[in-house]
Amino acid sequence: MNRLRAHMVPDHDSKMALLHLNPLLFALGDSLLKDADLLAKYAIKQSRAVLLVSAYGVMYFFWTLFCTRFNGGHWPYPFQMAFSPVQHLMFMALSVSCAIYLTRAGFRFHGRLDRRRRRRLALAEKERSARSRLVAAN
Repeated sequence: MNRLRAHMVPDHDSKMALLHLNPLLFALGDSLLKDADLLAKYAIKQSRAVLLVSAYGVMYFFWTLFCTRFNGGHWPYPFQMAFSPVQHLMFMALSVSCAIYLTRAGFRFHGRLDRRRRRRLALAEKERSARSRLVAAN
């Protein structure tokens, strides 16, 4: 029924694919707007994050299998209908691999932001101390 209704909406699948961007945009915006000290306080280790992302990807794949079975064999994405079982496994492995890569890239990104913030703070501190020495000398 859902697929029949989806065919009545122009570009339904493209619009639904755009929904996958929202979590990524929210995570980037959320981390850019928060203080790095606050992020560091609640940060988890990279290895644990990768494990959680991997586990979530595998559980999501099994949830998709479960839903597909009770949805008359219709996969959530139309292009998956033509996949063989090996292609489904490859698709899942590629998806989880991309999620792991993005998780690790996020850790590197936060590391760069933190280093820049620390450099800025160090420069500001040097500038303040230079000014105070100049005032004390006069």
